[in-house]
Amino acid sequence: MLENATCKLSSPSRTRLHIPRLFYLLLTFAGLVFPWYFFISFLVENGVDLILFRQQLFANHISTFFAIDLIITAIVMLVFLYTTDRQRANSRWHLFALATIAIGPSFSIPLYLYSRTRIKTQPEATSHSL
Repeated sequence: MLENATCKLSSPSRTRLHIPRLFYLLLTFAGLVFPWYFFISFLVENGVDLILFRQQLFANHISTFFAIDLIITAIVMLVFLYTTDRQRANSRWHLFALATIAIGPSFSIPLYLYSRTRIKTQPEATSHSL
């Protein structure tokens, strides 16, 4: 009886597929809420002041480091989506590219990984020859 309980708890299909999916979903939410909280706070405080935005974005070495890292990450994500994912059947690469541009890579990358994990959890079709 204890062996059956252990097998149910350690079922690889449940633990390996659903925990990463939940993790990606949580990171997607965090990638939307946290960066945009600070961006909206900036807009409320300063309005749409692009000059001040650029000045603060590149105000010192550490903020420049994060800005450049984020820009490069977004470019890599866009190139990856265009060159690799758009060739897949039923690809929604353009939606992930739009999410990368409009919201940011901290949202689009975990959303993309969540989407890919979700597709892999569906049972694969098998062909039966008659």
